[in-house]
Amino acid sequence: MYLNNKKSPKKIKLVYSIALLTLLLRYISLVVLWIVEKQSIIYSMKSLTQTNYIAIPLLALIALYIFLRMEDKSFDYNYVFTIILIISYVIIIKIYKLDIKIDSVFGFIVRFKEILVPSLIYLIILAAIMIITLLLGDKPYSNKKGMRLLMISLIVLIGEFIMFVSNMMIFPYNIVGEVFMLICSYNAINTFKIR
Repeated sequence: MYLNNKKSPKKIKLVYSIALLTLLLRYISLVVLWIVEKQSIIYSMKSLTQTNYIAIPLLALIALYIFLRMEDKSFDYNYVFTIILIISYVIIIKIYKLDIKIDSVFGFIVRFKEILVPSLIYLIILAAIMIITLLLGDKPYSNKKGMRLLMISLIVLIGEFIMFVSNMMIFPYNIVGEVFMLICSYNAINTFKIR
């Protein structure tokens, strides 16, 4: 959606590429788990189903950076955050094993066997970004419409994830909140076209 936008800074493009690539891998793996029955393929792709733990916080953080118009602030901290997220993801996948269940509608469903700690980490990160969005939403020169969209996306994400952890979900994965965040990301990147 943004790769042809030459006005987007290269640093932002790089981190967005990482976020969108990990999210794409997640969606491909979900489709594979839905249509494939071969166990070796399922087991080899199961860890990719949880890459939203990397992608969504990155998309939210970069949207926040763009909407706040923080050109005077270094973007390099996002690289550090990206590396920390990836390392944390690998550690969590190793420590908190993934469980595979069969659903008659959605096929194979992958979840953490012990979901509490990974969920808390994910929720704390999203909640922190939401608090920053709330506190800085009226900052001069910020994109207020974008900040409102980011806030709505985060509320939907957090609400859906809490329902997911509480087993009150409609879908076996947090798809609705992710769609909101992708729309928010698209709007954030598009601000470079009109500025």
